[in-house]
Amino acid sequence: MPLTGTVTGAAPAPTPASPAAPIGGPRVPTRAKTPPVGALEAAQDLLRRKLWADARQAFHELAVSAPSEKSYRAMMHYARGREAQEAGRLDEARAELQRAIALDPELGVAKRALDDLPPEPKGGLFSKLFRR
Repeated sequence: MPLTGTVTGAAPAPTPASPAAPIGGPRVPTRAKTPPVGALEAAQDLLRRKLWADARQAFHELAVSAPSEKSYRAMMHYARGREAQEAGRLDEARAELQRAIALDPELGVAKRALDDLPPEPKGGLFSKLFRR
């Protein structure tokens, strides 16, 4: 029997339609993105201008680009806390500021913001539900 150009035992070369050949070429391991130059300064400027929602979004993007950097996540929670405080959602603000401090115990702005919140009402859930 004549040989037809195939080697016995060899796997066929992947074709573009086969699952072994990914579209767009071979897969390359991806690394975490690095934050764009100036992104941290821009996020800090948003905080200084008290644009809490924009600052929260900017720090979220920084946290995604550098997941191991806890300070970005802490600042995102700080901005969320200030945003909630401004909207009058004091329980949410307190929780977000506590998350920020848990991530970065030296975050003075979050500590001061938490101290500036009015104290939690006493009595727990029952008294909140049945206030007169």
